[in-house]
Amino acid sequence: MTFGNCKSKGLLAIFAVVISIVLAGSATAQTGSATIQGTVTDQQGAVVAGATVKLVNESRGFNRTAVTSSSGAYSFSSVPPDTYQLTVEANGFKKLVQSSVTALVDKTTSIDAMLEPGAVTEVVNVAADGLESIVNTQDASLGNNFVSRQILQLPLQGRNVANLLSLQAAVTPDGSVAGGRRRAGSSANTRRLASATASTAA
Repeated sequence: MTFGNCKSKGLLAIFAVVISIVLAGSATAQTGSATIQGTVTDQQGAVVAGATVKLVNESRGFNRTAVTSSSGAYSFSSVPPDTYQLTVEANGFKKLVQSSVTALVDKTTSIDAMLEPGAVTEVVNVAADGLESIVNTQDASLGNNFVSRQILQLPLQGRNVANLLSLQAAVTPDGSVAGGRRRAGSSANTRRLASATASTAA
């Protein structure tokens, strides 16, 4: 075995390791999970620190617990997309149970909880409508997740889910970006190219 062969095998091994690290990083960046966060306050708007917040999905076997910070904030990251029940308990307050909390793919769902004074044995039930994350208030990204109720209730011809894409921000029927400049004659060139392709195929 020559020195040149050893050197090339060593470089190939280093290259393979670098490619593995890059692929592993991109795989973890696209987990498809969600984040559920919020702030716990009392009826006067004062934050409640040290409250116990539980996020549960019994059918999935998912059960996580967090404690609110000094600013009353809690956060659950890497939550699988699904519907959950959120429970908040704190000394001197009634237990709050919020059902139908929807975690959508790659979205942050904000669920703020307002506790009522009373015994922890008393329960306040709150039902969410499942659409609390349609308006993104967390960042400037454009996009939308659809829940099954929207797909069933929208008047889509033939129930073609692809037609929902027209409801996305900045989507236009011809595929151009809304607000972007188009070159003069670009649509005419596209039509000429399409007809030339069709005649070639025929």
